[in-house]
Amino acid sequence: MEREEALEIVQKYLKNKNLVKHSLAVEACMKALASRLNQDVEKWGLAGILHDLDYEITEKSPELHTTETVKILEELGIDADIIH
Repeated sequence: MEREEALEIVQKYLKNKNLVKHSLAVEACMKALASRLNQDVEKWGLAGILHDLDYEITEKSPELHTTETVKILEELGIDADIIH
């Protein structure tokens, strides 16, 4: 998965621009952390962008937060390393 594809998915599911900005900030943090830990910087960045994909969907049911993201990304055929 390329970063642009991840960003398109985020923009489809997150209408609040501040949530999109938050996802981009988490991407930057995840990339820095991955670099420091000698991990795959791009995969960690993608995980950061996508981590709150279901936030608006699950806003009234926080116990479901992240479970919907997993379902969405699995349906899209996203690599399990990025999802988990």
